[in-house]
Amino acid sequence: MMRSAALLVCFLSVWLAAENFQFDSVKDQMDYQDILEELDCPKCKDKDLRRSNSPYAKKVRKQVYQAIQQGHSKEAIATNLVERYDYLTYQAPLAATSPMTIVGISFALLFSAAIAVPLSRRHSRQIARKTTSENKENVRLNND
Repeated sequence: MMRSAALLVCFLSVWLAAENFQFDSVKDQMDYQDILEELDCPKCKDKDLRRSNSPYAKKVRKQVYQAIQQGHSKEAIATNLVERYDYLTYQAPLAATSPMTIVGISFALLFSAAIAVPLSRRHSRQIARKTTSENKENVRLNND
């Protein structure tokens, strides 16, 4: 565990050296990474701020670094950036009500299926009976 954490810190240090950001603690460095992964680059559209090489992303990364150095929390920084640049998309953490919503929707779908399947079967049987009785009548009429 300690070895993998050391490797992670080394990897992040090498990656961050390209932008010359030095962090006071590993926690600050991890917060920086988390924020950059949660915010999408508005220029690239398909990349987060961590992977984008646009000048805009570099500017925002510098702002995130400065905010972390000033002691702002990860949530406050992300919220501030989303409010300032309303076109940044923030991937919010799973809310406490999300599982209940998922369960509710699943229950509604199952309930609907439980009603629809028997009705569909009943309708199919009625059509089959009607078709059968019509066929019998046609055969009887053709034989006469």
